[in-house]
Amino acid sequence: MLVVRAPQAQAYKANVKKQPLLMLGPPILLFAVCVALGVYGVVAGAQKEASDNKSVVEGAGLDWAASFKLTLEQTFAPLTALSIFVRQNPDYTLLAPRFPSLAGQLLEQVRMHLAGARRQGGAMQRGAGRRHAVR
Repeated sequence: MLVVRAPQAQAYKANVKKQPLLMLGPPILLFAVCVALGVYGVVAGAQKEASDNKSVVEGAGLDWAASFKLTLEQTFAPLTALSIFVRQNPDYTLLAPRFPSLAGQLLEQVRMHLAGARRQGGAMQRGAGRRHAVR
């Protein structure tokens, strides 16, 4: 325990009166540095959190865009195959008997791809919510 004797206290008071900047400057400067570092820490932490949130959102957006593009490609693949078939055999009389079954199969494939995309899109939305909740 620090005990200040009366003569030492009087000497300190006298020094403060004679040279106030020299005696009070270092504690005030130390306080100012601590406050500045605290403010810097809060601002840097907020910027880091904002940057992390932005990265999560950008990643989710890119995932969704890639999934959407893949779904569209898978949806139009059967139609592209039919287009190639028609270009190779443009004779309608050959295609007419098979067209109802081909159209049904193509429609079924498109429905399967769209149903899979809906399930995958919902899972992506739930996954993005989980990532945000964990943070």
